[in-house]
Amino acid sequence: MLGGIHLGYNIQRGAMVYGLEGDLSFMRFKDSLTDAPSSNTENLSTRVNMLASVRARLGIAVNRGLFYSTGGIAIPRVKSSIYNSGDQGHYRFNKIGGVLGVGYEWAATNQWRWRMEALHYVFNEKKDISNLHSGNPGEAYRLKNATTIRLGISRYFSY
Repeated sequence: MLGGIHLGYNIQRGAMVYGLEGDLSFMRFKDSLTDAPSSNTENLSTRVNMLASVRARLGIAVNRGLFYSTGGIAIPRVKSSIYNSGDQGHYRFNKIGGVLGVGYEWAATNQWRWRMEALHYVFNEKKDISNLHSGNPGEAYRLKNATTIRLGISRYFSY
């Protein structure tokens, strides 16, 4: 589960809708892995606290609905901790990645919208963990890509 806020601006020309959005999502996702191939026990724990994005949006309005695609930059806030027989290290993943998605928005009233969207976050950041790993020199830990499915409510303001 995640929760957050989003802000944006849209322009409609006929059935085409163009826009720019930003969002900030908060979560408490944790995962850990323990590997004990020898006497050196290794433990890796990862905690995702936040995902943010700034995206362009292009859609087609049909009656009270809007089918749209979106894409832009994504910013994660991830902290990983690696422990290896008493040695430990902390790594933060804050590199900008990309995000692509599709969605549908339905106008319940002139001011309120329901939305559902799927976003795929792409990250390409690696951290060298060979100093804490009993195995291969140059081994790296990679921040994995993520997909979210979100439901939301939006309040529209007209000018």
